[in-house]
Amino acid sequence: MHRIDVLASEIAYLDEGEGPPVVFLHGNPTSSHAWRNVLPVLTDRARCLAPDLIGMGRSGRPDIAYRFADHARYFDAWMAAMRLGPVVLVGTDWGGALAMDWAARHPDRIRGLVVFETFMRPMGWADWPPEGATLFRSLRTPGEGERIVLTENRFLAQSLAHGVRGGVSDEVRAAYHAPYPTPESRRPLLQWTREIPIDGEPSDVHAAVEAYDRWLATSVSVPKLLITFEAPSVLGSPAVVEWAREHVSRLDVVALGHAGHHATEDDPEGIGRAIRAWLTRHQLTTRIGVAPLGSYVRVDTFRVSDAARARLLEASQRILAFLSTLDGFVGSSLLERRAGDTRGDLVTLVAWRSREAAEAAGPRVREFLRASNLDVPRLLSELGVEMTRADYEVTSVK
Repeated sequence: MHRIDVLASEIAYLDEGEGPPVVFLHGNPTSSHAWRNVLPVLTDRARCLAPDLIGMGRSGRPDIAYRFADHARYFDAWMAAMRLGPVVLVGTDWGGALAMDWAARHPDRIRGLVVFETFMRPMGWADWPPEGATLFRSLRTPGEGERIVLTENRFLAQSLAHGVRGGVSDEVRAAYHAPYPTPESRRPLLQWTREIPIDGEPSDVHAAVEAYDRWLATSVSVPKLLITFEAPSVLGSPAVVEWAREHVSRLDVVALGHAGHHATEDDPEGIGRAIRAWLTRHQLTTRIGVAPLGSYVRVDTFRVSDAARARLLEASQRILAFLSTLDGFVGSSLLERRAGDTRGDLVTLVAWRSREAAEAAGPRVREFLRASNLDVPRLLSELGVEMTRADYEVTSVK
């Protein structure tokens, strides 16, 4: 497992495969272990990264409150440290909420979003079945929640027992329990149960969910996938799915079979295949190297100073992320100069299905640049950047 320093602590993460980055976020009370059987379905098409959220799995345990805002702050820092560029995010449970929150706050860096069994909208106690409401009211009660989660360690055991329809082996159960051997190590698990936005509380989490709901409704350029199951929890209920169909823009819904809240244990291969098919359909993991015969490839080479590199790189990433949402887009690459290379400091390659597809995309690209206040000629002039452009047709693929 890899580790990287983040905000005076560290985040542990899985990093498997090659290709465009896809980040997988787990929920409560689990860890990146939840994705172990999903990633192999995708690693030949994408670079799959799965961090342990702060205070969970093998990540560090700083002295913080472990509120939603804390997790968002550490995830922001991890994303910045990893320097991934535009990404596809996949999240379940609280990982889905963190993914939607990050996407709403970084709209130019998100290429696609996949969620299941997560907090699609603020909830009310009326949404919960009686036994669930009783449990979570207890977890939110001072003293009672500490007894259930910290002292007796019942929440983790019950979550696995009720959230996995097919049951878990002793080996899998031990792997999920291993990061939380002491009462204090389980405090992040307890706090998560108190962050669920129910009837407007906590107010800051409620506001965050409302904010990403607005983004879900208006982000028409970002493809989204909601995976549903035959035996969902309250988070994936038919009412939630119907709400998503009505309110989430550019949404695909894929229904899988019998799986519970911890669906990656019940049907990891089905989830992986659904994500893989969706990524392919929206061309989110297509690489230049596999551009089909007849593709039209535009190559822009920028000679840029070290001082101006960061601004040009950021603008290029924003533009490439938008291009990936357009019809006829095949793939893109962003290349930076290696030491001793005199061919250019920054190179972008964008492949289209045909020259006609590239030309048809022109009006939408210009509209995006205006809406984003990206005046490319002016930016290049301000930065003193020299640019050359060449167009190619793919005539051979091996």
